[in-house]
Amino acid sequence: MCYKYMKSNYSGTTGYVLAIVVGWVFFICFSFYHFLEVGPDDVFIFLWTGENLHKSYWFVNYNFQTQEMVSSILVPLIIKLISIFISEEVFFLSYKILGLLSASMVFWILWAGRNYLFGTIKSELMAFFAISATIFSPIFQYWSLGGMETSYQSVLYTFLPIAIVLYLENSKFLNWLALVLTDMLIILVRAEGFLFVFIAAIFFGIS
Repeated sequence: MCYKYMKSNYSGTTGYVLAIVVGWVFFICFSFYHFLEVGPDDVFIFLWTGENLHKSYWFVNYNFQTQEMVSSILVPLIIKLISIFISEEVFFLSYKILGLLSASMVFWILWAGRNYLFGTIKSELMAFFAISATIFSPIFQYWSLGGMETSYQSVLYTFLPIAIVLYLENSKFLNWLALVLTDMLIILVRAEGFLFVFIAAIFFGIS
């Protein structure tokens, strides 16, 4: 009986995973086809800032004057890293694809952390609904290829509650490190990330 239960439970989980894989492929293809060329003008400000990081100790404008130009510190660093290894001919396409793949990590974080996000009762079903809603969201598809910080924000904000729960359950060093690194990246990806870290600090102080 125990074997039958484990087999049926495994089969059910496998079905969800296969459905998510199909949805993931759809998300990549549909987004790529419809939204590859879209994005606000700000994406080119990000690209300029990242590609020219080595010319100053901070971000520079088109006259190479030091200026606060972008809403994220992390994204120009990522752009600079890409520009070192990728040729100019495929740089913009590579940057867009990286944003799309980063955004699609949200699906797998939701699935892997389903018990921490939705509890242990029907967590597979709840995670599947959340992933499906995200996959078929035109707004999420658009901004995944928007060329700004939205993709990376989505990943970090999805993982943050999982990191908090993991630390609360077991305050070992690796869990603490995962939480601290997540908080640091949230601050780097957008300045208002300080608010989330501040709230988390208050929460831990009270608890």
